[in-house]
Amino acid sequence: LCMPVMCEHEIVAVAQIVNKRNKEGQTVPFDKEDENTLSTFALYAGVALRTARLWSSTSGDMKGYKTLMEVSLRLQEHAFNRESLLDETVQGACDLVHADKACIYIVNEQRQSVEIHPVGPAGVTQVPIKGLVGEVVLRQEPIIIDDVASEPRLTGHLTDRTVQTLIYVPLLAQGRTIAVLEVMNKLDDNDEVQPFKPADASILQQFGTHISSALNNSRMAEVLDTRIKSADAVVEGTRRLAEYFLDEDRFMKEFTKTAQAITSADRCYLYIVRHSHLEVYMPTGKLQKGELRQPMSSGIQGHVATTGETVNIRDAYADPRFVQEVDVQTGYRTKCILCMPLFHNGHVIAVIQVVNNIHGVFSESEQDKLAAFIKLASFMLHATWKHAEMAPRARTNEVMVTALTRLAQAETHMDFPQGLVCEDVRKLMDCERAHFFIADTERHLLYSKSAQKMLTKDLQASLNMGMATEVVRTGRVINCRDAYRDKRFNRSLDAGYP
Repeated sequence: LCMPVMCEHEIVAVAQIVNKRNKEGQTVPFDKEDENTLSTFALYAGVALRTARLWSSTSGDMKGYKTLMEVSLRLQEHAFNRESLLDETVQGACDLVHADKACIYIVNEQRQSVEIHPVGPAGVTQVPIKGLVGEVVLRQEPIIIDDVASEPRLTGHLTDRTVQTLIYVPLLAQGRTIAVLEVMNKLDDNDEVQPFKPADASILQQFGTHISSALNNSRMAEVLDTRIKSADAVVEGTRRLAEYFLDEDRFMKEFTKTAQAITSADRCYLYIVRHSHLEVYMPTGKLQKGELRQPMSSGIQGHVATTGETVNIRDAYADPRFVQEVDVQTGYRTKCILCMPLFHNGHVIAVIQVVNNIHGVFSESEQDKLAAFIKLASFMLHATWKHAEMAPRARTNEVMVTALTRLAQAETHMDFPQGLVCEDVRKLMDCERAHFFIADTERHLLYSKSAQKMLTKDLQASLNMGMATEVVRTGRVINCRDAYRDKRFNRSLDAGYP
């Protein structure tokens, strides 16, 4: 693995490592983590080499470079605590050029703004990239202001009237401006304000390489910490799902709840693929049909279900696939959407859609978290559905075996367990009441025990009336949807029942 060691766009050395060994002593390829580790080392090495060169080549103010090394060492002590690191940066800049005060602007390219540290006047923490700071970000060159009062570019922007001289220095990393140092009021030995010199810009730029390295490490630490917390959240969410594996309704509630939590979403919807359409499982825990049944060709969720693609939309209304009518009907305003397919055996079985990230838009990190979660949960979701589908059959089979066992044990009509069989049939068919009639053709009578939940009762009816008589006479099955409208129904059978 061979990597350049750079400092300020200049390759100052090359780092090379050979033959990575695993625990068994075998040679294995270097991976991405190895590249990141060597990259961090190369960043430190570049800064150290550059500083060493300057140290050895400078015949001027050696005291300044000694201070630079001391301040840089202090930075590394706070490399993994962002707030302490920024505090040390501001203080270090003042120490290096003997200035009255300083601040640092952290560039946020995504939002086109800068974060101010320490906090600005009136508690301002973030401002757009503009003015002299914006100029430094774009040009990547220092700007020295000898007289703040006469500088037209600062009119209306600088509220601190004690500031007389200024210097802005860009902090660079991999060719990008990641921050800008603003140092104010250079002081002489008598604490009188003096203009900054090009030498101040030079030493602050060298300090900037150390700051960039430390900020990069701080960001990597934050990313690593976020990933660890994300992994913990995904694992914990999956563990909770396992507790509800045999309860479809609670499982799906927990599924949508976890997906919403790990993506910081305002709402979450689960769309279940049913042949040519989608059915929406809402956070209420009910599978909504009818008006919430949607064709596969409709909306962003339909696109995801059809293509199997993940869609992360920052502005829902700017996407032609978004169905705005739903917002019109509900009064809810959809801003951003993260929509992802759930696969089983290569087929899309559902689509998860989270809406309106509470921090703005759905980040790449949140998308990765959701992908990891549903990868673990997809199989469990499919298995839960299968269990819910097979559970009634298992119950039916159990009741059927019980009823058949009773029948097999009855050797005579006198032994025939009518009451128990009626109760078995009622459970088997999940109905309110069950009758089991025995026909006595000689006496033209039907004898039965009837079961209605825990109530069992003896019945006797004539073979000349009722649906049971019709079945005895014709041998045909009768499936009546409205008994009281059918003349064949013997209403006397209802007598005595609640």
